[in-house]
Amino acid sequence: MKKILIVDDNSETRNALFSELNGLDKFRVLSTDNARMAAKLIGTQQIDCLVTELNLPGINGFKLLSHIKKHSPDTQAIAITDIFSKQLVEELKAIGIFYYLNKPVIVESLLDMIFAQFDHPSGSLHGITLSSFLQMMQLEQKTCTLTLSTNKKQGVIYCIKGEIIGAQMDEIKGEIAFYKIMEWNNPTIVIKEGCKNTERQIDVPLMHLLMKSHQAIDEKGSDDPETIKNKNAQYPRQTCAGGAKTSNSHDLNYMKLESRLSKTPGISNYEIFSENNIILNEIPLSNRIFKASPVDYFSMGNTISSLVGGSLKYSIITRSDRSNYLIGKSNQYFIRATLKPGTKIADIIR
Repeated sequence: MKKILIVDDNSETRNALFSELNGLDKFRVLSTDNARMAAKLIGTQQIDCLVTELNLPGINGFKLLSHIKKHSPDTQAIAITDIFSKQLVEELKAIGIFYYLNKPVIVESLLDMIFAQFDHPSGSLHGITLSSFLQMMQLEQKTCTLTLSTNKKQGVIYCIKGEIIGAQMDEIKGEIAFYKIMEWNNPTIVIKEGCKNTERQIDVPLMHLLMKSHQAIDEKGSDDPETIKNKNAQYPRQTCAGGAKTSNSHDLNYMKLESRLSKTPGISNYEIFSENNIILNEIPLSNRIFKASPVDYFSMGNTISSLVGGSLKYSIITRSDRSNYLIGKSNQYFIRATLKPGTKIADIIR
């Protein structure tokens, strides 16, 4: 069992992360609100992974991370804060910290990073979402070659200073190859420093590539066997011991949200997700709206919003058939909903 230490002076963030991680049988979780106590805990017991806010009162997160790297080099570390600038990332890399997340922390992304460090320390990753990983590469302005594989397929993505310049799968190259690779469910990612291929096959920004790839996956349709298989894998039902479905009746926030969505005239269909991509309401697979989860959209949206100093509150997705979908968040729940034709956005958002 791995021991995780969470350090954050914000009690809401600290308690939320503690609750999510402590509920997993793989971890024993400790938490504190200051760096001095964190250093004391790490000095007296084995901590496998430290998750720390950088802007701590008194001794800040940078000093704590530097201390840990010097006195407990086997402890993995993940930095969290509101916004990561290029300079901040470089300062973290200079002290040996390569994993970081913007607040509000999406638990799925945090788990990706924790498992990546524990399971594949040598440069091979499995289980981390490819879109999250590519955004991390962009922020680090990394030059590398990514070899991606599933049981039956293999492809390559070329990255120079954080930009995707090319992709290849079998004989297919460029954007088409990139979109096909993005359809794969949880590929293994092998990272090789440097990029020998300098031929530019792709000349559009990463966010454009990610949004277009998600749209292509969405429009593939629920009748496609591979899409159905990936949906089942990506969005497992929430179950309790013995396989029975978990009741959400104890959660007042969930009950209020579902009641509001069901009574909103402009919404014809909706799905409610937990922060770790578990779909909570009973929706037949044939009626699912689309594959990419609202958690993924919020991750990408917040990355874009942070560039202008904001945060994503909701998003409206318009598909090629002109149908509109709302992506939103309420408390700890993520929502995606089909809007009826002619529905005014203001009537839904108010």
